[in-house]
Amino acid sequence: MAIELGDAPPTAVSSVYGIVAMGPTEVALPLAVLREVIPCPAELIELPASAPGLLGAVDLRGQIIPVLDVRLALGAPTSPATARVVVIVVHDDRVLGLLGDEVVGVTTVDDAEMHPMTAAGGELVFSHSFERAAGGAVVSVLDIAAILRLPGVPVVHEQRRPSGLAPEEATDDGDAAVHDRVAAARADDSSLLVRCGPYRFGLGIEHVFTTLPRMQVRPSPLQGELCRGVVHYSDLEVPVIDPLRLMRMGQLDANDTQGIVVRLAEGLIVLLVSEVIEITRIDPDRVMRLPVFAMRRPELFAGIASIAELGDFFVIDAEALLAEAQLHALAGLNTGDGNVDDLAAGAAYSAISGVDIVLTYSAGVDLASPLEQIDEILPFPAEVCALEEDGDGILGLLTHRDEVVTIVSLPALMGRPEPLDPATSCVLLVRADDVRIGLAVLGLRAIERAVWEEPDDAPAVADPATDRHRALRRAVADRPMVQTVAPGSDLVTMVPKVDLDEIARVVSAAPSR
Repeated sequence: MAIELGDAPPTAVSSVYGIVAMGPTEVALPLAVLREVIPCPAELIELPASAPGLLGAVDLRGQIIPVLDVRLALGAPTSPATARVVVIVVHDDRVLGLLGDEVVGVTTVDDAEMHPMTAAGGELVFSHSFERAAGGAVVSVLDIAAILRLPGVPVVHEQRRPSGLAPEEATDDGDAAVHDRVAAARADDSSLLVRCGPYRFGLGIEHVFTTLPRMQVRPSPLQGELCRGVVHYSDLEVPVIDPLRLMRMGQLDANDTQGIVVRLAEGLIVLLVSEVIEITRIDPDRVMRLPVFAMRRPELFAGIASIAELGDFFVIDAEALLAEAQLHALAGLNTGDGNVDDLAAGAAYSAISGVDIVLTYSAGVDLASPLEQIDEILPFPAEVCALEEDGDGILGLLTHRDEVVTIVSLPALMGRPEPLDPATSCVLLVRADDVRIGLAVLGLRAIERAVWEEPDDAPAVADPATDRHRALRRAVADRPMVQTVAPGSDLVTMVPKVDLDEIARVVSAAPSR
């Protein structure tokens, strides 16, 4: 069986920051507010305004942006002549430039490691501090909202480029070309959220062939800076890739043993990961632009997404990542007795039969459902607005993303009212017309590709509201079987295929309580 997602411990919430040196002090800016960094011109544009720390302005592609020296604004000594960059920040569509010495790098910090800062009788321009792992320097997190409230500081409103501007029409050395890929993403795509060392990533689920648990990576002549060795999968020796090496963000630990199988035209590769976190949908309109200066391989990313209760994730531009020539060369070196074409044929048959990627999970018995039916997978909520029990399996109501979601126990619907353990249970969000239903399950099993499905011969129910019992039986009991093959072995698994959309329609069509 592939990796048991439900067994993972709760994940700490973390955020990504860009670090800038300002004299002897290092400050951090959330990547959500940081737009870009430009060289500081020899002369700044004079402005007909006066405020502490206001040095002038820069012309950034036709937009005049005021530049502030935060240290002067606070009455600190004059900035040294070493200042070489202007950091462009945006908050509530207001733009300001901050003078800095140099960019130090990018870091991910757990919220638990943040130390809040307050001051009696005055407002600070930084909100928190933390100790940077590399070198142990204490870093202050700038509060951009507080800086924008400093007396007399002029700001301008952000000029947005038309969404249809082609990448080759951009004027900022490719910055727009990298970030405008977000607009081309499909809004309904699900993403697999993973952790690689200190970093968290989101990868479109359509690029995931399957997941692998606790791999045994073997030495291979293919080993090098990028390839960690090979793993045995479906009678093939498949190269294992360290994605952090490819992205030039460091390297994974030798103890990392989970993997994601990806198929390229030439064959298979496995992307090594530290942890599979969960599956969710990432709205491309909420993906924030990634400052090009901050990353060594910015072209491999669509941006940063902030996921509720989980933190910030780098959104991988899968097409760019999987176009890397090194990956194609390694994928063409699959060795062993297996046949990659057979895997492709199985995937093609799955597409014809309507079965592609499925999620397997437990509701007292193991079940499988098409992954495309699941809007999001949420941790089991600590609290719900409980309702009076009446045998429908309804646990209560939960507010999520400005919407009220009814949480229903799937085991109870199946006549198996087993207790739900908050540590391992989770909620599958599915949509029925204009409402979303949360189906609570005992735990997740795997993301797998199905290779065969039994015909669904159970008759349809015309009106679930008037014939609820038969509709519910069809939805959860009279289900066809689906066949999956456990990754890395020849073990064939047969589990019932449950139509979550149909369950949601039956539940939402129930008469008034």
